[in-house]
Amino acid sequence: MVRYDVIEWFPDQILSLEGLRDLLEEVTRTFAWPWSSKRAEREWRRLAEMVREAMEETFILGVEAKERWLPRIHDCLENLESKKGISERGRRDVRAAYITFLDRIYGAIFRHVLLHMPTALCTEAGHFRLNELVVFRYARLRDGEKPALEELLEFLYLGGPRFEMLFSWKPLGGKEEEEPPLLYR
Repeated sequence: MVRYDVIEWFPDQILSLEGLRDLLEEVTRTFAWPWSSKRAEREWRRLAEMVREAMEETFILGVEAKERWLPRIHDCLENLESKKGISERGRRDVRAAYITFLDRIYGAIFRHVLLHMPTALCTEAGHFRLNELVVFRYARLRDGEKPALEELLEFLYLGGPRFEMLFSWKPLGGKEEEEPPLLYR
């Protein structure tokens, strides 16, 4: 019988560091925002690069990275308020784009994990097939008790999304029959 923890803690076949990097690159590349100024866009790009580095380091180191990156990014956001040459609207754009960027990373991790979730497994005991998948809903990052970045980093190093799965089993050599489609709830 397959152990219950076979797909816990983002094993490499579900989310590898390379997969995370690809996911972050895709989110960054496709992120569009109506910037009020070039300066605001530059500030956001700098902040987005810091978030990407924080995510990668969190994947590798876990909680240690959170303690290192949270103050850095918080300071960057604080310094944005006192910078000259950027309008109030530009500051607002950067803050809003930052939160939206974090939300998009969060959603991209969910999609990636769902796409790579194993749905069938052939073992010595027979064929196991995933029949039903329950995805636990989480509040949006900005609705959490902690800052959005902290919520996202914890989400990553604590193993990501949680699922309940209902498997069916058929012994090897059993009668072949059409399988019902996978249900998501």
